Amino acid sequence: MPTKSFHFRGDQHTVNGLTAYKLLEELGEDNQVVVQASQGDLSPLPCYFNSDVYIRHLDEAEDLLGSSIAQTSRNPNSEGYQDGTWDCPETSFVSTDVIKIVERVTVGGVSETKIWITEQLGWTKLNAATWTFHRYTAANTYMVHPPPNTQWVTVGTIAHGTSSYDTQLQNVSFVAYSDIGLRIKTGAGIVKIGVVSDLAGHRLRIRKGAVTYAIPLLGLSDDGTSGIRIYDGSAIKALPKVD
Repeated sequence: MPTKSFHFRGDQHTVNGLTAYKLLEELGEDNQVVVQASQGDLSPLPCYFNSDVYIRHLDEAEDLLGSSIAQTSRNPNSEGYQDGTWDCPETSFVSTDVIKIVERVTVGGVSETKIWITEQLGWTKLNAATWTFHRYTAANTYMVHPPPNTQWVTVGTIAHGTSSYDTQLQNVSFVAYSDIGLRIKTGAGIVKIGVVSDLAGHRLRIRKGAVTYAIPLLGLSDDGTSGIRIYDGSAIKALPKVD
């Protein structure tokens, strides 16, 4: 099954009615953004880092897949990359859906969050897979009142958006196309051709029973291409395959 990794970037876009930081396959230019929380106490505090995962639809409705997942923790004073994992369940998807991630830092009773979203992904399903949240985290303490009435402030941070602080979501497994039984025989064997249920923007279609499906025409270097070629009037395209 194909997998992708996404970078938590420092620039923003608007998708499915939500403006948030970009969660994309390319890191882009360095543009650092942090999620940071702080809390005062009589002693240094541990810091906790976790995420919420949503599917956001074109109509702006959302489905929560996981809350406060892939948690890691850090004691002051330290920093570096940490990996938290989460078992994503198999989940239905349509081509206009996006993945929304809420990144959270908690110190004592204080939590702070920021939001990232992908582009519309064009997928038909999320496969069950173990996602890895590869985060650059830090925990720092500062004495703000000397003894005998010592007071400390602890600051927890997740850093994103640069080559030095490249927080990522890894091992997202998906199905780009559905298999409805369409086969093409070539000299090398039988090729399974993939389809999508969303007809918008696709002129090549096939009907099975009472349902019409679209067959996307892909660029020759796109993911998921078969060896079947078709000329669309302006360029040679490839039909999608199902593994």
